[in-house]
Amino acid sequence: FSKTLMDSFHLAHLDARLDPDVPAGRSGSTCVVCGIEENGKMTVANVGDSRGVLVTHCDTGTVVTPLTNETTTQIPGELDRIQKCEGRVDARGNVFYGPQGIAMTRSLGNAVMLRAGVVPTPVISQVDLTPKCNSWVVLGTDGVWDVVPDEILVDIIQQNVQTNNACSAQSIADAITNEAKQKWLGDLPVEVKVD
Repeated sequence: FSKTLMDSFHLAHLDARLDPDVPAGRSGSTCVVCGIEENGKMTVANVGDSRGVLVTHCDTGTVVTPLTNETTTQIPGELDRIQKCEGRVDARGNVFYGPQGIAMTRSLGNAVMLRAGVVPTPVISQVDLTPKCNSWVVLGTDGVWDVVPDEILVDIIQQNVQTNNACSAQSIADAITNEAKQKWLGDLPVEVKVD
C-alpha cells in the first residue's frame, strides 16, 4: 500500500506540472491521505503542513496519536536535502529558490521548487488500529491545525458522539470545520471606517 500512495503522489505532481493551466512557479499544494487495510493496518502519506491524527477511545480513556509531521526545515534530514540542492533557507525556516519561497520542504505541483530540494515524495507512516476501540482519523490542512488543538478536537468528537448516537464522519468533519472557521473569523481585525 505504501508504494501505491507514493506513486499516487508522484503522478499527481507530474500531472500538475504538465497541466498548462497550473503556473509552475506559483502553485503547489500540501496533501495528506490514508488507507486502511482489512487487517486494521493504516498507512498515511503526507507532504507539507497538512496533518493526520488518530483519536482512539477505549474503556481506559481517549488517546490522540499524531500520524504525520509537518515537512519543514525543522527536521534535520529535510534541511540537509534543501542545503545540498539549490535552495536557501531564511531565518524563519522558509525555503527559497530565487524569489520563490515556500514554508515546506515537500509539496505537490511546485515545479520551480524542485531545484531547491522541495520534493513531492510523501513521508509514509503506518499504524495498527486498536480492535474493540472507537477510532477516528482526522485529516486536515494547517487551516485546521493552526487553530484547533488536540484537546478541542477530542471535545468535538466526544460532543458529537454524545449528542448523536449514530454520529457520522460528516457531522464530525462539519463540526471541526465550523470550529476552525469560527477561530479564524474571531481573529480577524475589525474594520474601522472613519468618514
